[in-house]
Amino acid sequence: MSVREYHAYQTEVWPTVTAAFARLRAANDLIVIEGAGSPAEINLRDHDIVNMKMALHADCPVLLVGDIDRGGVFASLVGHMELFTAAERALIKGFIINKFRGDASLLDSGLAFLRERTGVPTLGVCRCWPTGAETKRTRWVSTIVFAGPDHRRRCRSPSCACPSSATTPTSMLWPTSPTSTCATRTTPAELAGAAAVVLPGTKSTVADLAWLRDSGLGAAVVAAARDGTPVVGICGGYQMLGRASSTPIT
Repeated sequence: MSVREYHAYQTEVWPTVTAAFARLRAANDLIVIEGAGSPAEINLRDHDIVNMKMALHADCPVLLVGDIDRGGVFASLVGHMELFTAAERALIKGFIINKFRGDASLLDSGLAFLRERTGVPTLGVCRCWPTGAETKRTRWVSTIVFAGPDHRRRCRSPSCACPSSATTPTSMLWPTSPTSTCATRTTPAELAGAAAVVLPGTKSTVADLAWLRDSGLGAAVVAAARDGTPVVGICGGYQMLGRASSTPIT
């Protein structure tokens, strides 16, 4: 379809989208909706069904993520709030700043300004993940463990964790302490004492989940969670945290 054909088609497909959402809402405890691109493209507002129109339909809280790596993140977040309708603005519950480098304390005045100007808190700052030699000399917040096999030859960073991971994790929550470590773990015993466990993304969720179970890491992650250790899943790793994984054909 051309762009104009797609815009015309969205009116036709919207009932199908909302019906699919209704089925998902009835069958699941939690639904995470990911937008696409900027939610404040006012020239496309009448046609956009993947951002704020969907959020309004679901009446769900929204996190607005700004990319600081390219500059202008404060203007972008404030500008988005200015361009939202009153109903859209009411759904924004927090900001997240992504791809930050350097000293996080330098953001303090900017974050205070954002809160004062928009009434919306900044819930987290994510940093660019270091690679290569930089990884060896960088220390992080209390131990965050990536559970998975060691396949450094397939990836540019040893922080990848599952055999079929497509990319390295690009960001993590900014550390609050300069004296702690982050590392990849590949055996159940290495999870002991972790402050948090991260299951990263993968293009082969089922196969990598089987690997985690066969290696004993799956049971170790479950045991850690039962003991109160936070377990975070990213993309395919998040899928692994569900009660079931399926791809129904309709």
